[in-house]
Parts: sequence; C-alpha cells; structure tokens
Amino acid sequence: MSVPASLPPRSAIVLYGTETGTAQDLAAEIARYLERGHFALVDVLPLDSVSFKLLASYELTVFVVATTGQGEFPSNARKFWTSLLRKKLGPATLQGVRFALVGLGSSSYPRFNWAARKLAKRVKMLGAEQVGEACECDELADGSTERAFEDWLGPFGKEVLQRWPPLAAGEEEAAPGHGCDGGQRGGEISKWILQRLDETESPLLPSTTGNDDVQGGSNAADSFEATLECNDRVTPASHWQDVRFLRLSTSAPVDYHPGDSLAIQPENMAADVDHLLSLMDWQPVADIPVVLMPNPAYDKPRSRVFHLSSPLPDISGGASSTNPTTHTTTLRQLLTSHLDITAIPRRSFFSQLARFTTNAMQKERLLEFANPEFLDEYYDYATRPRRSILEVLQEFDSVKLPWREVCSVISALRPRQFSISIVKYRTILRKMREGVCTRYLANLAVGSKLPKIIIHTAFSRDQKAKVYVQDRLREHAEELGGLLLHDPSAVVVVCGASGQMPKAVRLALVDALRRARRAEAEQFLARMESEGRYRQETWS
Repeated sequence: MSVPASLPPRSAIVLYGTETGTAQDLAAEIARYLERGHFALVDVLPLDSVSFKLLASYELTVFVVATTGQGEFPSNARKFWTSLLRKKLGPATLQGVRFALVGLGSSSYPRFNWAARKLAKRVKMLGAEQVGEACECDELADGSTERAFEDWLGPFGKEVLQRWPPLAAGEEEAAPGHGCDGGQRGGEISKWILQRLDETESPLLPSTTGNDDVQGGSNAADSFEATLECNDRVTPASHWQDVRFLRLSTSAPVDYHPGDSLAIQPENMAADVDHLLSLMDWQPVADIPVVLMPNPAYDKPRSRVFHLSSPLPDISGGASSTNPTTHTTTLRQLLTSHLDITAIPRRSFFSQLARFTTNAMQKERLLEFANPEFLDEYYDYATRPRRSILEVLQEFDSVKLPWREVCSVISALRPRQFSISIVKYRTILRKMREGVCTRYLANLAVGSKLPKIIIHTAFSRDQKAKVYVQDRLREHAEELGGLLLHDPSAVVVVCGASGQMPKAVRLALVDALRRARRAEAEQFLARMESEGRYRQETWS
C-alpha cells in the first residue's frame, strides 16, 4: 500500500457513524487500544468528514456504524455511503485497504445491523480486505452492546497482533502516554483541552493542512431557532408518562415531510451545572472566556497530516484539528449546552476518572468498573439504576477533574429526536398545505355524521389481565390478513418501546397472513417494508 510521506507507515483510522454517540465512544475505545503499542498514529473521525480515497493512506481502517430507522445509515455517515455507490467505481477502487467492522443495532428491527452489513459488502466489492470477524452488537441481547463489543475485541486484538506486532520502543514516534507497555484503558493524556482566551494569541487558529479529503463535521447549517408557541401536557398529572404537545414557529419556512423527526438540542438544568462547578471547585474559572484546542502535549509534528477528532465540532469549528477555527465560550456554557453531565457513563469514563484521584480505594473501584471482567458490576452500578455522571462524581468525591480536560472526559450533549405531527405547512412554493383529514374535520359542523373509524385498543396496565397489541391483532387475524393482502394502501406502523413488543407484533402479523393462506408471510412483510408500508419507530 502506498503511504504518503505525511503519515507514518504504521497508521490507522477509525471511522464512525452515530446518532446517539455510542458508536463514537466505541470508536474512541478502539483507537486507544490500537495506540497502545500497535500503531504510531490513530485518527478518529465521523464517516462523512472523510473521502473514501483517504483510506488507502492507512494500514488499517475500522468502521463503527450504527443502524438507524429502517436499516438506514446515521446522518453523519450517509454522504460517505452515497459516495461508495457511484457506478463508475471499479472492483479495484479500494484494493489494498484493510478494514475491520463493528455494527450497532437492535434486533427488534427486522433489518438488524443493516447499515454495517451493507457497508462491509460494498467495500469488499470495491476490493477491500476484511480483518477478522465483524462485530454485531445488539442492544437487546444479554449484556447489551458492551458485552458483544468486549467479546469481539479479544479476537480482533489477536488478529491485529499477528499482522502488526507491537512497535519496538523508538521504532516510531508514539503519542505521549501511549507506549508499548499498554497503560490504562482511557489513555493518559487528553487530545483536546480548554485554554483561557488570555493564554492564546487568538481564538482563530491557522489551518494546518490543505487536505481536501477531510471536511468539517458540524451540523450547524441544518440547525435553526424556533419560538415555542404551545407546551401542553397531554397526559393526566397522575399518569406515569409526561407526554407533551409542542407547537413551534420559525422565522423562515422549514422543509419537512410526513415521517420526519425534529431534533431538539436540550440544556442541562442550572442547578445541576452549579452543583458540578462546586463539586470540582471550578467556580473561579466558570465564567472566564475559554477556547477548545488540540493539546500541544499530544499533537504530532505539524509537518504531518494529523486529524484529531474534536469532541465538540460546533465549538472547535469542525470535526478535526485540520480546521481549528475555535469559538470562544465559557466553562459554564459548555456544561449547560454542550456536555451531557446527566448521561449514564460508559466504562471508559471510569477509567478516565481513575487518573484524577489520589484515593487508592476509590481508584481501585473505578478501575474495576472499567475492567471488562467486572462487566456485571458496572451494569449494577451504572446501567441498571441509570446512575448519571453527576451522581458518580458525587459518590467518588476524591476525584477532581481538571477543568481544561472536561471536554475529553464527558461526552457531548446530543440532540433528542421527536416525531413531527404534520397538520398545516408551507411548500417550497410558499403555498399553505393541510392534511386531507385535518382539513375535512376542521370544516365539519357540529352534528355532522362521520364515517365509521374502527379503533381497537389494548391496555396493559388498566386491569389485572394484561392485554397487549399482539393480542388484539390475533383476535382480528382473519380481517387483518385480508386487509394487508388485498388493499395496497394498507400500512402498518409500529410505534413504541423497543424490546419484545415489535417482535411480538411482527409475529402476530405473520400469523394473520398465514391464516389468510399466505405461506410466504415473512417474504410478504419484507416486501411491505421495502415499499414503505411496514414501518417501525421504536426507542429504548
């Protein structure tokens, strides 16, 4: 493989596609693993921030890709995927590229890990060689994503050691804190740090390279401000779920369609932010202007093409250190709007915390939570009770995070997606459109006779004998099967919590189709999926 002079010969790149941040966390963990003696340089970037032409510059490429929706790629991986589908690309386009694959998904969806499987198939068609077995993480499996990832990491590590033995000391320039002795998982130095504005010459840093194969990763162009016109709770105050109806208005038309979702960027509560500032003794620097910059102590010589994936692209000006146009902010603003201080911590978080305590007992406990051998203890402590980062820092009171490194320890606060209910909207022609049924109902006078709408309900908590959706489907199996088979406009929409419900509903539909004398029930549902007539929107 031809390696440009700007990259050391032992280089790897870890590319991720994510909606919730899990794939990004795993990508960072893989990078730390590879840096411990195997590779002199490991870049971590979102898929859409690179061109596939860049892959040939690296000894190893690792894809970490989540599947979203109906077997689709995450929003920060779709441009990369589309670029691989060009018809003019030949079977030798990626010849010499060696790749490993980690897929994330939920088996509650029929197209489980579809994005990762499609990516592997396509890059192989273009000449790439796969290293080791693919990892398919299922969030519904026993042990969830973490256990599947750890089960894969061991064999993958052996394959890497076989192909790329650990570098001898001094053989290649290694990043500080990442020698051949392994070190603690989580690394010993942060790649990005906060600096006070008065410590820098300017908040606008010069670009270090003119490489066109790396683009910025911020989605700020897709963002807009909206005015909240209505915020009504639609469930009774006594109900366990707080379901909201929000009406938003924007200064300019926003193009959206049925089935789209709106991502809302939340903020942490001021009381939580103040509490964390107090816990960490950060009050003196809370409101001083700061900038997020690549850590000079970690950075490679500037003569090399070196891409450090920014933990906060919107603050640092892009996805990587090749475009470090840094914005000024404050520590308080970062904790309020950009860092997820109430998230459930990943295991790597505990490894990071262990660096910042002098209490031997607490350090030992933190490292146990980071150790895959104690995965059940980690689940019992963090995942099952949904203990937050803020609560962990309260309990491990000897930990004092340096404020400069907080962006490398606490993950980004990500937008939360909600379904859009379309009632009235403007088209690109600026003409008002209304849903047919909405307009029809809005113009009906009191006393009008309405056509019958058949609704069957299933309440699982209102009585002792639980009744589920799949029970109602089986009660009306013959009618349902006939409707699906003979009415091309019939659509199935499964909406609710992920887990057993979507699987049970699908099985009930298969049974209904079999009663309607359709032997190929599964194939029929698969065809409905491809036609957009069977859709799932579930969440965990």
